[in-house]
Amino acid sequence: MAGVIRLFILLSISSVLMSSSCRHYALELKAPNNEAKLKIAEEYYKKKDAAHALGLFEQLAGYYTGQAEQEKLQYYIAYCNYDLGNLDLASYLFKTYAETYPNSKNTEEFYYLYAYCHYLSSQGPGLDQHHTQKAIDELQLYINMYPNSTRIAESNGLIDQLRGTLITKAYRTAKLYYQIEDYKASIVALRNVVKDYPDIEQREEVEFLIVKSHFLLAKNSAEQVVKDGVLQNLKLDRFKATIDVCTMFNEAFGNSIYKPDIETIKKKATTEIEKLRT
Repeated sequence: MAGVIRLFILLSISSVLMSSSCRHYALELKAPNNEAKLKIAEEYYKKKDAAHALGLFEQLAGYYTGQAEQEKLQYYIAYCNYDLGNLDLASYLFKTYAETYPNSKNTEEFYYLYAYCHYLSSQGPGLDQHHTQKAIDELQLYINMYPNSTRIAESNGLIDQLRGTLITKAYRTAKLYYQIEDYKASIVALRNVVKDYPDIEQREEVEFLIVKSHFLLAKNSAEQVVKDGVLQNLKLDRFKATIDVCTMFNEAFGNSIYKPDIETIKKKATTEIEKLRT
């Protein structure tokens, strides 16, 4: 029972203090002295109370338009939004500040933070990659603008990480086409992965899946089709293409673990070609 009473007292005290704090903050918002209000806002900011600081800074911004204090307020407002996790707004404010005050000592930092907000907003490979690509572009732009920055190594590391996400996304999407047996789309998607990311870790597997997709596409094709008024043996053409990609694979990966499978596919394609020619 004593514990319950003690808890009730603590909650009551907390409620009173919170109510008092809210009333105190409301009075600060209404304070007519802008210089004093700015100092109070800066104190909130130093105490990492971004929410209370932001309310005061935003109110003061209207009073100091066109004055020297405006730059300081824009700096604080951008950082408060960043600290509160308002990344889209913070990103916009960082860029706006950097463009408005190109000679400021904070400009380089804010260009970096503009890009970094996009990095923080980027999502895993299973989701939309708008922020991922945007972060890569802006980080690279930052590196180009400030090649001697102390943040170059960090920026390159972030780009590598983000690029890895894009590679994983492209790889999974291309492989999905193969898994759902859409072999025509699979060939296009897998080739795009190799074209866009030639250093992909799964390069050998991707090239092997291209070979398999060619073979399975040929196997499931109609034997003859009319194209542009001309009768074509589609099946034959696609098995020939399979032989070609088998040859290219062997030239690129002579000691591949997939070599026995490639040889099997090549033999089967050759046999099918012979049948179609008889």
